[in-house]
Amino acid sequence: MKFTQKTPKADITIQGQKYQVPQPYAPEHVCTEAEAKALNGLIAENARNNFARRLKKINEENGKLAEGVEPQPMPSQAELDDYLKSYEIGARKIAVQLSPLDKEKKRLASEMLTTALRAKGRQKKDLTTEAVEGLLQQILTKYEATIHTQAESNIALRSQMGEIELD
Repeated sequence: MKFTQKTPKADITIQGQKYQVPQPYAPEHVCTEAEAKALNGLIAENARNNFARRLKKINEENGKLAEGVEPQPMPSQAELDDYLKSYEIGARKIAVQLSPLDKEKKRLASEMLTTALRAKGRQKKDLTTEAVEGLLQQILTKYEATIHTQAESNIALRSQMGEIELD
């Protein structure tokens, strides 16, 4: 979906936090007035649903903080805008078939990300899918040689497991 600063916006509330979502559909602009209302409502509803779990988790965690601990900030309007820029009504992401080596490399990077987030008291589910994918890509790039070597080793070890003879 494309939108600019001039695109009309609607205010929505997600878990008590106020945001604005673009409303690019207008009557007589490729669709009828009813279709425009339905499409704009769908955008707002999907934005609300897709951000609600994240905000609920932040609210819960902030409610359990010890005195003097800085609360985790709520996602900004810019983060919602970034999500909506890649949003397409009705679009489904198609899974790409990965080789066993690529699957293992991604699994290792995911494990590294989980460990790094835990060290900071966070979890992957606190992040958007886009943020997790971006961080995984950074890890895969930064530690490419190490991850590749470990992935090959893990695959070789797994293939030998079936050959183990037990008494």
